Amino acid sequence: MAGFLAARPPAGTPPPTIDTTRFVDAHDMTSSALDMNQSGTYFANNYINPAGEGGVHAAYGGFTRDQQIAYPGTTTSAWQLEYARTEVARAKAAGIDGFLGNMMSASGDNQTRALAMAQACAEDGTMRYTPNVDTNGSIASLSAAGIADVLEAVYETGSARVVGGKYLLSSFKAEGKTVAWWTALKTELANRGYPVEFIAVLLNASDANMEAFAPISWALSVWGPARPQNVVSLAGRAQKAHALGRKWMGPIRPQDFRPRDGDVAEAQNTDLWRGMWGAAMQAGTSGADCVQLVTWDDYAEHTHISPSVGGGYAWAKLTKVYGAAFKAQASVAVTSPLVVLTHRKHPAAATPSNQTELASPTLDGTSTMRNTTEALCILPAAGTVSVNGGTATAVPANTPTAVTAPLVVGGANTAVVTGQSGGTFTVTSAHTTTATPAVQDLHYKATVYG
Repeated sequence: MAGFLAARPPAGTPPPTIDTTRFVDAHDMTSSALDMNQSGTYFANNYINPAGEGGVHAAYGGFTRDQQIAYPGTTTSAWQLEYARTEVARAKAAGIDGFLGNMMSASGDNQTRALAMAQACAEDGTMRYTPNVDTNGSIASLSAAGIADVLEAVYETGSARVVGGKYLLSSFKAEGKTVAWWTALKTELANRGYPVEFIAVLLNASDANMEAFAPISWALSVWGPARPQNVVSLAGRAQKAHALGRKWMGPIRPQDFRPRDGDVAEAQNTDLWRGMWGAAMQAGTSGADCVQLVTWDDYAEHTHISPSVGGGYAWAKLTKVYGAAFKAQASVAVTSPLVVLTHRKHPAAATPSNQTELASPTLDGTSTMRNTTEALCILPAAGTVSVNGGTATAVPANTPTAVTAPLVVGGANTAVVTGQSGGTFTVTSAHTTTATPAVQDLHYKATVYG
C-alpha cells in the first residue's frame, strides 16, 4: 500500500512553513477517485450502470449519474498515484490550494487513495493534503493510537497544511465524538512529534456544539446547507466562531442529489453556489477566514466540482474565479467572458422507466422543485444575455448575473450573449433533454464557455 510513498523526514524535522492565508481547500472523498480500477472503467460499468455491482443499485437507478472526465487507464503498477497526480493537477488549475482528505478506515482502498493523494500533493510542492477524520467511518472505532498510526502516514508525506508550527487535522461530524476523545487523539499525535491544530467540522453547528469544541479548535465549520433558503444561517455561525476567538471555515457546495438515500435538495441552478460564496465573502466577522469546497469528488451525493462528464470544467472554472476573489478580498472579476449554462436532463417530476425508488425533495428541508435553464454570466464588459430565446437581460461588467428561462425539453437549451469584444456568441448545452428518462437524474448538468 505504501510502496509509492516518499521517505519519512528525519526525526525532529520541523514542519514546513506554509502560507495559510484565506486558503480554498476541497473535501476529498477517498471512497471515490478518478476511477476505481486500473483500466479506468469501474465508474461506467458499476456506478452509472444500474445493473453494476451485481445490481445492488438497480432500484434507485445506479450509484451515481456522473463521473470524472475519462482517463484512459494505465499500465503503471502505482496506478493510484498516477490517478492522484491527475486529480491534484486538475484541482490546482482550478485555483484550489489543497484537500481535506476524508479518512474513513485504517486500511484498504480508502487509505491507499488517501496516501496516493497526499503523496501527489507532496510531489507538487504547493498543494496541501490535510487528513480529515470521519466519525461516521470505521476509523472512529479505533483507539487514539490506532487512529494516530493512520494519520501519521499522511503527515509523513510532508503534504499536510501547517499553521503556527502545527499540523492541521480536520474532521467530519466532529460532534460524533466527545471533546475528550479528540483531545486524547491530539495528545497522542503530539507525543509522536506531530502537534496538531484542529478544525471541528460539525453537522450541527449549534451554539452548544460550537462552544464545546472551541477550546480545542483552531477553526470551526459546518458541512453546510443544501438549499439556497438556508444559506442565511452561515453569517450567524461565522459571527459565533469569531466571538469564540476561532477562525471560521465556510462551506461551499454546488448541489446535492443522493439517489441511494432517496433525497435531493433544490439548488436552484447556481443559486446555492453563489449564495454560499457570498456568505464566505462577507466583510468582517460575518465572513469566512478560509473555505472548504463540499466536495471535490463525492459522486454519490453529486456535490462534486471536479471536472466531470456532466459538468465539464464548469465548476472548476467558477471555483478559480470565485476563489481568487475570496483570497484577494475583492469582487469577482474576469478578463474574458465566462458563461455557465445549467439545467437538468428532464423535468423534475418525470417518471423514469428503469427505476423503482425515487428521490424526494426533502434534504435540508422540503424543496419546491423547478424546471429551469440558467445562464450565469461573468463578463469583462457590459453586455446582454438571452436564455432559450427569451428577452435579453443586461449583464453589467464583472458582475455575476444569473438569468433563467423554462427548461426546453427535447430541444436545445441555449444562451445568446452580446456586447463583448468578439461580438455575439451562443452557448449551446452539451446535454440533451427528454420527458421520458430511463432513470431519475436530478443533478444539474453544466456547459461552460470561457
